[in-house]
Amino acid sequence: MILSLLHWVVLWVSLSLAGFLFNRLFLKSTKSSFFIYVWIGYAMLTAYLQIASFFLPLNNFWVFVVWILIDCFALFLLTKKIKTLKFTDLKSLIFSNWKYLVFAFITLVLGLYSSTRTVTWYDTYLYHFNMVAWNRDYGVVAGLANFHDRLGFNSSFLVVAAFVERFLNNGFSAFIVNGFLLVTVVLQLGWVLFNKNSHQFVKIFSLLILPYVFFRLTSSETASLSTDLAIVSLSLVLVLAVLEKIDLSYILIIAALIFTIKLSAVMALLLALFLFLSNLKDLKKILLPSILALLILASFFARNIILSGYPLFPSTLFAANVFWRVPASTVQFTSKAVTAWARLPGMDCMSSLTNGFFYWMGPWWQLTKNTWEIKLFALSALLLFVFGKSFFKKNEINLLGIVLFCLASILLMMFLAPDLRFGSIFFWILGAVVLSKIITKLPTKEIYQKNIATLICLFMISFFVVPQFTIDAENHHLFDYDNKISSIELSKTIMSDGTSIFEPSDVNQDRCGNQELLCTHYNYKLKLIEKNNIKKGFVHAD
Repeated sequence: MILSLLHWVVLWVSLSLAGFLFNRLFLKSTKSSFFIYVWIGYAMLTAYLQIASFFLPLNNFWVFVVWILIDCFALFLLTKKIKTLKFTDLKSLIFSNWKYLVFAFITLVLGLYSSTRTVTWYDTYLYHFNMVAWNRDYGVVAGLANFHDRLGFNSSFLVVAAFVERFLNNGFSAFIVNGFLLVTVVLQLGWVLFNKNSHQFVKIFSLLILPYVFFRLTSSETASLSTDLAIVSLSLVLVLAVLEKIDLSYILIIAALIFTIKLSAVMALLLALFLFLSNLKDLKKILLPSILALLILASFFARNIILSGYPLFPSTLFAANVFWRVPASTVQFTSKAVTAWARLPGMDCMSSLTNGFFYWMGPWWQLTKNTWEIKLFALSALLLFVFGKSFFKKNEINLLGIVLFCLASILLMMFLAPDLRFGSIFFWILGAVVLSKIITKLPTKEIYQKNIATLICLFMISFFVVPQFTIDAENHHLFDYDNKISSIELSKTIMSDGTSIFEPSDVNQDRCGNQELLCTHYNYKLKLIEKNNIKKGFVHAD
């Protein structure tokens, strides 16, 4: 746990310095804060690592050094600002926010505990660890999706996780990134709650969304490389930015970042576009800082093309004319398999694609009808129907954008892969936004409105979070990650060109975990582009 905390502190300092530098040079936001600096810094790191991966593995010494130099330059610029900060100001800040310090301490303890539990998330062992290892040891590799189709699911989150392994415990520390993101966004929500200058609506929203975030923070998924959990954190960052009416360029940067974590989060980009079209008068102000958003997107699409030959893998749209491109039939099967499993998990999942809507909708509804997400959606839809006019006023354009963002994201999830874990955050944001609007419209004093939201929050935490929190029997070593990752026994096979490939020894196993490369359960018919040179990549052997 101490080692995780050290990692997080290094990240907070590093990212906030980078974010301060970007704000000083380009953004010049009037609403800058530590959290805005951290998220901009995270976006800068993402863009930098995606570009660096074209040339170097992300564990390369020079990749690390260049990032340190960026932070050093930021620190140099920051020194002038630090000189104007008086000790009495710092003392007043700490003691006037003692409630926030207690909140932050509880959040850190819960986050550190959850982040250092044994990694159990299925997809982390299936391909997340594997993808981190490829990014860490080789950078981006041409035709990697020919080797294992899941390695074509490029995600900027896994690129950052590969870089984090360069820190204090190489090979075992990537999985703490989700905990870092979640804890940071909870601390940001807490800062909104205990900040006297925060808008009442944003405070109420933060209170109502806290139970869900604490639920995810205390789950076993926190100690994983789940891209869905990363979407939870960054989606909340985006919504807070929209509600607080932060600079549009900042919103564009966060939206681009979310999209590069997972393509199904495309509605974040559409939300940013919606707000952009509503504020065309600010075009000159957002043009220069939006270059960071463009860099994030451009480098992400380029990595996709290198990995699979498709900028929108697992879609075959806009296929690039490269010789290592994965066969279209393979990509289409991967896409269909994801949809089918989400509709009807099990060996018979592919039948959901051919037997009609009601064939899979019946079983799906039986599994989901009693979930909080469905209940919240029904409540939100009813309240929108009754009080919908207040969401469509000209001065509520940001609120309308969030409602449309959530509804569109839910609809897209149902179409692509109707598994609630892929989009539960959108149900909760929708519910929290709608309820916040109703509560703030009550003809009572603001303190009473906040008390109502607090009671709802505490009820949800006691009913929703506390029962699911478990304390493991295992020891949580203070300076050890190794025992948090289960090992998987592998066997070695030889490809036609003599290259060694490791596969799970158990024929019923399809996961490689955190084992050495090259490892895959899906040993497709393929060959190296250049014999004995993995970095050059793979092509499909017809």
